[in-house]
Amino acid sequence: MCSHPSTTLPTFLSEEFEGGVGAGNWRVVVGGTVSSACSAGGAGDAMHFSGSCSRYMETTDLDLQDAHYIQFLIRSSCSDYKSSQFSSGMLQSSNSQLNFISQQYEPKSSYQSRSPKSTDGIIMTYQEPDLESNTNIYRSSRSRRSVVSPEQKPWTSFEPSYERSFNSFEIQDRNGELNNQSKILVQVTCDGGVTWTTLKAMSPHHFNTPKYVWLEIPEGLHCKAGRVRWWQVAGLPLTALPFPPTPQPDWALDSVVIGGSRSGPPATLDAPSADDYTPPDWIMMYNTGRGRYCKSKEEALTAKSGFSVPAVAQTSDIKIVGNTSLHFEIAIGCDAAWDKSLPPVRVEFSLDHGYSWTLVRSTCLPGDSSCLQLDDSSVFYGPLTWTRIVYPLYNVGPAKYVRFRWIQEPTADPQATHEWSLRRVYIGTACPHHCLGRGYCMNALCYCDDQYTGLHCQYLLQDNIPYIRDTFPGPQFKSHWAHVMGGVHSGGCDDIIEEPPAVTLEGRNTRSLTTVPVDTRSAKFVLFTAVIGGRRDGKSPKMALGGRPEQQADVCRPPDSRMHNVFLQYSVDGGITWQLLRELDHVRYAAPQDDYVLIPPNARSSTTLFRFWQPRQSPPAPSWTLDNVFIGGSEISHAQLIEDFHDEPQVSQWLFAPHSRPSSNYCSSNTSALVWPQHSPGMRAITSQELIVRHDTLLQFKNLALNYVKGPQRSCFNSENIRLVMLNTINVSTTAGGWREHLLFVRTYFCKFRARGSLLYPPSPSTTPL
Repeated sequence: MCSHPSTTLPTFLSEEFEGGVGAGNWRVVVGGTVSSACSAGGAGDAMHFSGSCSRYMETTDLDLQDAHYIQFLIRSSCSDYKSSQFSSGMLQSSNSQLNFISQQYEPKSSYQSRSPKSTDGIIMTYQEPDLESNTNIYRSSRSRRSVVSPEQKPWTSFEPSYERSFNSFEIQDRNGELNNQSKILVQVTCDGGVTWTTLKAMSPHHFNTPKYVWLEIPEGLHCKAGRVRWWQVAGLPLTALPFPPTPQPDWALDSVVIGGSRSGPPATLDAPSADDYTPPDWIMMYNTGRGRYCKSKEEALTAKSGFSVPAVAQTSDIKIVGNTSLHFEIAIGCDAAWDKSLPPVRVEFSLDHGYSWTLVRSTCLPGDSSCLQLDDSSVFYGPLTWTRIVYPLYNVGPAKYVRFRWIQEPTADPQATHEWSLRRVYIGTACPHHCLGRGYCMNALCYCDDQYTGLHCQYLLQDNIPYIRDTFPGPQFKSHWAHVMGGVHSGGCDDIIEEPPAVTLEGRNTRSLTTVPVDTRSAKFVLFTAVIGGRRDGKSPKMALGGRPEQQADVCRPPDSRMHNVFLQYSVDGGITWQLLRELDHVRYAAPQDDYVLIPPNARSSTTLFRFWQPRQSPPAPSWTLDNVFIGGSEISHAQLIEDFHDEPQVSQWLFAPHSRPSSNYCSSNTSALVWPQHSPGMRAITSQELIVRHDTLLQFKNLALNYVKGPQRSCFNSENIRLVMLNTINVSTTAGGWREHLLFVRTYFCKFRARGSLLYPPSPSTTPL
């Protein structure tokens, strides 16, 4: 009875019409050509139907037993169709018999990178009203089934119709009726084309802009060998009329996908290599391809939006259950300048088969009771070096049909520096502890980074750095900063930082300064100097920043809102979750402030990350400046400090000594000293680590000298213009004699002077007690 196919039929069809039609996808195409003249909303070419003959496209046989949907992009009225009826070669027939003419095209792969050729706008959703009840060829209706997020407004306008129609010969007899309605029919057959079921009849005038259409394949059409066709009968009436005929508008199809799984999509998607971004797991790939991002040794998915077409990487439906997570690595803006404005990449999900999209993460700020942690949205701005992202999908599922996409909007960037890349995508059952952010997850197994091992990468193979000390001398950021977004070395607004240079965060997008992992198991505090915005004296700020003058004046304005605050955070799981350590208030930090923050027990680990972070705002918030950042210290402080400055000040004894250098013969003294050169900028100071100071502790140091140079003469003389400051940070206990035992920072200011000699903290009868 010929009821079973003799060969295995494909269960999935994906067609982008890039440069032609996919090999083996189509049996018949009439009245259409592959062209970029009419974009349906995808990238590059589309199947363009025009002329006065029948317009018809039919797939080859497909296994539809488990198929779930048919989806496509469509647009009509691309050209001046009133005069297109006389186009060469388009008027094929004027009688009542349809002459299906199969057109041959060059075969091609079903997946190719897309080139920006379209000039159309954003794809819109098709929301055509229900068909008129007096249309006698449509016999039944069936509503679309989909899962809709409870947070979103239910989508109710689109009610596709499913009905058993006449066979092809009966439909030909009703040619005039169909032509008057100008419908484009989407139909399915399970008997080799003897009978066709109409899933949707679409009026061309509803598609003057590109729209997305999704149709569910109903019960009764899940067959072993089925076909799908798009059909609009002859564009001109086939009977004589007393007036000139009106031609039908042209229309185009793109991004046709037939497949899915009505029994349930997979619960896992793995894309560990550049070869994995292909159908059926990935669909609607625009302006993407495989390549070596930024001359990387490893191939990945690379993408770059065009002048009018976005760059999109979209998954097929995935089943999201409890304990599901999304992992990927992303990079944006290879070789782009730090202040280059690049179109961001958004990571979104859809619960209604691609009709509406929601960010996987929304920005979460203090005061929002719905937030679990302070964090940025799933919108990534460049330039961004390779960054691992892990999102537990507690806000998405459980849901049976979920899609994800990475999208970059169109741009007119003439330098094409907005290229981005994606690799190691995983959606599925979460790995143990999400691999602690120290490796990537595939099939619920952790593949640890080189310096980690263990079931969830909990063991270190090499130690992380025990401290970070940075005065930001420039011009490059030191290696202990993993990511810097929107930052540049400068003196800040009006050079109000006393020891320039510093780092100023003034970018127009997210601003952040993130460390590499730090071993804080023995650390104690975070120390830094910070200021937000410019002065409040009403004077115009000194243009010390990069960029345009109007941008400088804008970011140097005084802060006036909590939205302008900066957040110091820490993470012990590789940046998956961030905990607040200190909120830098815009009122307090309107002028430079030294701050000392204790590291809490929960932040003490072998791999703790720290970051200073301010989310993106519009308009951009005032800039902020950091200097003299120290992360470390020790719970056990020293009771003495002995230093002769033979070498650079060591971090075990000194926090900062900016712009200084050791000298062995300063002012012909024949002794070692710490010297501040004549042209070193700003305040000159040296600050000790924390010390235990008791009632019998003494301070001793040799005299200080100023090397004064005038013409050929050089003179050295003693100076008394020095301030010695003790910063009492923590009261520990009280001795019997009434002296408080302090942990102290001792800072000696050499106000535009140079120092020589030794600073000592031993008890000595020849010195004065502190």
